Amino acid sequence: MAIGPQMAAVLKRYGLEGLTDWASNALIQGKSEEEIMLDLYDQQAFKTRFAGMFARQGAGYPPISIDSYLEYEDMASSLGTTWGMKLSKAEVDNLVANNVSAKELEQRFTIAATAVYEDDSFVRDSLTRLFGVSQENLMRYWMDPKATLGSLQQQYKMGEIAGAAMRTGFGQITASQAQRLQGAGVSEETAVSGFADLRKSMELFTPLDSGEEAISVDDQIGVLAGDANSLTKVESRQARRKAEFEGTGGYATSQEGFSTGTAT
Repeated sequence: MAIGPQMAAVLKRYGLEGLTDWASNALIQGKSEEEIMLDLYDQQAFKTRFAGMFARQGAGYPPISIDSYLEYEDMASSLGTTWGMKLSKAEVDNLVANNVSAKELEQRFTIAATAVYEDDSFVRDSLTRLFGVSQENLMRYWMDPKATLGSLQQQYKMGEIAGAAMRTGFGQITASQAQRLQGAGVSEETAVSGFADLRKSMELFTPLDSGEEAISVDDQIGVLAGDANSLTKVESRQARRKAEFEGTGGYATSQEGFSTGTAT
């Protein structure tokens, strides 16, 4: 006995045409199509096809419908096509299993696409150095469902800040320094101008004699982060040198408040 067109359409939509014979045999045994649809959930082929659905329930996440699952797959496929990265079925199942919503997946793709198509080598190299994001894995790195979106966004912003330090010639900064700036709300744009100012003021941070101590990179980072102690150190150094070299043409005060130039 052949299954009806409605059940055939359902199996095709689910990608379970291989269960057609099973459904036909169930009809022969006297089961109704409604009963067969209920039994469908117990078939191993169904459990494999919608593996993420069962895994998320096992992890304690709320259940989702098959329609929602299929819509999620379609969206993941569309995003992958748009950005040139096809997610495998196992990857999509894993995202569903770990409760990565459609909105969050789109945000992850946005980070990935920006890293691949918009960022320069300074940001990419910084992401590699700080977090081990290889060039080959630059897009897929952000799809790890075990990593929260918040932590991935933080890492990306830290990579942007560290990239800004390199781009301006300031040099490499550590992960903790990048995190400090990111936590202080420093954007990539602000970091670019800030590191450029710091680089122009390197002589201010370098001791002129044994009576001065070097202003550390951490304190320089602190200036960008708005740390009061770091700002006080720099401003005190600036005021002292200005007083010492007033009228000599040596140190002038820049618009940013840093002293630049060479003592004479």
